[in-house]
Amino acid sequence: MKKHEKKKLDKKKNQKLVVQTGMFITLILSILALILIFIINGLTFFLKNQSIKDNMYVNLMDVEDSIEKYTPDYIRQYIFENPEALLKGKDYTSKTTDTYETDPETFDRMLGQHITSEYFNGLSEEKKEFVAFNLFNFLFHDLLFDYNKHNFKELIIVDVTKENHGNTLIRLGKSSTSDDFKELYDYDDIIIDSHVGTKSDYVLNDHPAAEEYLNGSTNPYETEKLKINGEKITNIVAPIYENNELTYIISISFKTEKLTNSDTVRILARIVTRILIGIFITSILISIFLFSIIIKPLTKIKTSIMEYINEKDSSKVDKEMSSIKSRNEMGLIANNFRKLTAEIDHYNEENIALVQEREKIAADLSIAAKIQDDMLIKEFPDDKAFKLFASMTPAREVGGDFYDFFMVDDDHLVLIIADVAGKGVPASLVMMSTITSIRSYASLIDTPSEILKNINEENCSRNNIDMFVTVWLGILDLNTGILTTSNAGHEYPAININGSFELFKDKHGFVIGGMPGMKYKDEKIQLKSGDSIFVYTDGVPEATNSEEKLFGINRMLEELNKSPDSQPEDLINNVKASVDKFVGEADQFDDLTMLAVKYYG
Repeated sequence: MKKHEKKKLDKKKNQKLVVQTGMFITLILSILALILIFIINGLTFFLKNQSIKDNMYVNLMDVEDSIEKYTPDYIRQYIFENPEALLKGKDYTSKTTDTYETDPETFDRMLGQHITSEYFNGLSEEKKEFVAFNLFNFLFHDLLFDYNKHNFKELIIVDVTKENHGNTLIRLGKSSTSDDFKELYDYDDIIIDSHVGTKSDYVLNDHPAAEEYLNGSTNPYETEKLKINGEKITNIVAPIYENNELTYIISISFKTEKLTNSDTVRILARIVTRILIGIFITSILISIFLFSIIIKPLTKIKTSIMEYINEKDSSKVDKEMSSIKSRNEMGLIANNFRKLTAEIDHYNEENIALVQEREKIAADLSIAAKIQDDMLIKEFPDDKAFKLFASMTPAREVGGDFYDFFMVDDDHLVLIIADVAGKGVPASLVMMSTITSIRSYASLIDTPSEILKNINEENCSRNNIDMFVTVWLGILDLNTGILTTSNAGHEYPAININGSFELFKDKHGFVIGGMPGMKYKDEKIQLKSGDSIFVYTDGVPEATNSEEKLFGINRMLEELNKSPDSQPEDLINNVKASVDKFVGEADQFDDLTMLAVKYYG
C-alpha cells in the first residue's frame, strides 16, 4: 500500500468513531423527539380531561363537606319534615337584637360544630327552629363562598326521597342568566320564596347521570356534558346516602368553556413539568450510555497509557485492556494498545539483548583494535642511514590496512604497505595473517617477487572468504641505496629522486590471494643521499568530501611537493592534514595508511 493511501485510510478510521457517535446521538435524539411529541399529545388530552375531572371532584367534595359540617342528617330530616321551621327560625332570629344573646350556649355549640342529635332533640321546638335556620344559613353562606370561588354555574342539592324527585334542599345560581353566573338571588329571597321544600327547576329526568342513580347506580361520581338553552354545560352529579338509602343528589354545573380555560395554565404546567423531567431522565440515561461505551473506556485507556509510560508494565495493560469488551472502536483501540505494549516489550527485550551483544562486540572490537595497534610499530628507528615514519587511521575500530618495516640483516631494510579488500574484523585478521607470513618469508627469501609469490600461494590455499590483499614490498640495501620492489596490485609509489615527488609506475602483479600460480616482477630504484620514497593505500587518493569529490593523486603530489625535502614525519602529517581539510565533515570512507622513508646512505 502506498504511503499516501495508508495515511488516507488511517484518517478515515480515525473519523469513523466521531461519525458513528454523531449518527447514534442524532438517531437517539430523533427517536426521543418523536416519543416526546406522542407524549405531549397524549398528556395534553389525558391531563386536560383528568384535570377537569379532578377540579370538579375537589369542588364536589367541598360541597359534601359543607353539607356534613352544617346540616347533618338529623337536621336535614327535621327541615324536610318541618319546612316552615326555616321561616320560623328566621323570624325568631330577626326579632332578637343580638342573635348571640338569644341562646349563647347553643350559638357557641353551632360555631364549634358540637350540635349532636341528642342535644338537638332535647331542645324546645322554638330553639330547634332557631338552630335549623342558623345551620342552614351557615351552609348557605359556605356554599355561596364556594360558588364564587370556583365559578360554579349552578349548584343544586335535590331531595330524591320525595315522590316527584324535584324538591331542592338548596340552590345557587340563575339558570336564566348564561353570561353572568356570579350574580345570585338574595338568600333571603330564596328562603322566603320557598325554594326549600318546593319543586325545583332542575328536572332530574333530563339528566342521564341522575337517572343512573335513581336506577340504582353505585358509582361514586358521574360526569356528563349537556347542552342547555344552546349553552355547553359540564355537570358532575353525586349521591348522598343515609342509612344505605339514596337521599340526595348533588348537582354542580360548570360552563364547559369556562372550566376548560380555567385549567389550561395548570394543565400546560403539568405537561411541561413532565416533559422536562422526561428530558432530564432521558439525558441522564443517554449520558450513562455514552459514558459506558465511550467515556469510561477512553478514560481507562488514557490511564493505562499514562501508567505504561511511567511503569512500562505490559501485563498490567493487558489486564486493564482485556476488561474492555466493547465491540466498537474503543474495543479495537484497547486491543491494539494491548498488542502494541506486548510488541514494545518484546522489542525492548530484543533490543536489550542486541545492545548487550553490541556491547560485547564493541568490547571485542576494542580488544582487536588494541591488538592490531600493538602489532603496528610505533617507535621508529633513528638511524644515520635512513629516516622512517608511518601512520594508519582505520575507518572502523579495526582496519584492513597495514604497514611494517624490519631489518633482515645489518644491511637490508624491508618496507611493506598493504591493503586488505574489506574493512573491520575480517580484514584485520587477514592483515595480521599476511604480516606474519611476510615476516616469515622475508627471513628466508631474498627477492620481493619471490616473497609475494609464496604468500600468494599460501593465501590462495586458505582463502575461503574471497578476501584479497594488495601489497607493495621493498627491500632497501643501505650500502648501495638500491631499492628492490615488487607490486601486487597496490598503488604506485611516489619517489623524490630529482628534487620533487613523482609516481614510479612499476609493473603490477595480481592481488595476493586472487589466483594461485601468479608471478611477480622485481623493480630496482637507485636512491642517492637525500632521496625519499612515499607509499600509501588507496584511502589517500580516494578520500571523499561531502560533495562526493575525491582527493586524488594530483592533490597528494601537490602537497608532497610543497616541501619535498621534509622529513618523513612531516611529509605524512602534511598529507594527513590536507586530506582532513579536504574531507571536512564527511565520514571517513576507507582506512588511511602512509609510510615514508628518506635515505641518507
